[in-house]
Amino acid sequence: MRSALLLLALGSVASAQRLTLQVPPSPLYLKDTGQITLSAVLENTGPRPVTLTCLSPGAPILRGDLGTSAGWAGQTRLLPQGSAPTCTRTGQVLTVPPGARYEYHRRVPLRRAGQGQYRVGWNVRPASGRAWLVANPAWVVVSPGRAPRPTPTPEAYRAALRESRAGVAGLSMVGPRLRVTVVDDLSRAAFLQALKRRNLDPAALDLTVLPPVTFGARAWPHRAALTVRRQGEGYLLTLMVTNRAARPLTGMTGPCHPLAVTALASGVRVWQDGHRPCADLGVGVRLAPGFVQMVTFRWNGRTSLGEQVPAGRYRVTAGWFGFSASAVLAVP
Repeated sequence: MRSALLLLALGSVASAQRLTLQVPPSPLYLKDTGQITLSAVLENTGPRPVTLTCLSPGAPILRGDLGTSAGWAGQTRLLPQGSAPTCTRTGQVLTVPPGARYEYHRRVPLRRAGQGQYRVGWNVRPASGRAWLVANPAWVVVSPGRAPRPTPTPEAYRAALRESRAGVAGLSMVGPRLRVTVVDDLSRAAFLQALKRRNLDPAALDLTVLPPVTFGARAWPHRAALTVRRQGEGYLLTLMVTNRAARPLTGMTGPCHPLAVTALASGVRVWQDGHRPCADLGVGVRLAPGFVQMVTFRWNGRTSLGEQVPAGRYRVTAGWFGFSASAVLAVP
């Protein structure tokens, strides 16, 4: 069985190039065949060539996790098809002509019934953009029979969700199937564990995760610094952005600013904010040269499951208007 996993689309808007990553509608419903060929597509839809600078050798990387040791988990390189470009050395510059479309494939095993996620990334930098082309996950639902099938006992699944204490962004019935959207991978793992304890089949519902919060990289002379101090049982974070340009910084922003807390030892993001749907209230920005914008955040010191984070070192990152800064927090 073959399924297009991700579309890496390179295009242009006005005079600037814009890089976007897209996934097909999730989840992908697959019959239980034991294996699947996943595909990524690199396409330049703009009128001009696009250049990519290689930051490491190799083709795009496919990462997957079906949430069980019986399935396929880890990462591997996709295989270029035909004339699809790959990086042979660091610093190599690849050119994607206008209208070009390239495919990369990989055949991987699937767990017998269940669901999981796949991602694609490539360590290259476009002429205008940040390193690593990445995308939101594509969700795969594997069914032992004809898919999709109804959720047999929705209330039992809701009870498992409550038991897991997962952060929930959406819960609804879509036709005969229950659809659950959780806030992060930590919540997803906790919900899947609760389903396992109750002997409930995860393939009988649609489980998705909100895209992780991202931080912009605005090309503007500035200085950004983040301070973290204890406040009650939680923490007060203050992001200060200084305009170092000779002209005012102007534009529009919204009320939802990105925040992420990552455990340094494991790399697990234990908390994030600013990635939920947020109304754009059109907040005006005007920061004069040399002036400082101060933005405050509060974090209660807990994970998305409501549990107190264990002692250790955490990287805290906060952003505003395309600027961001990080600080290391030691939790006793």
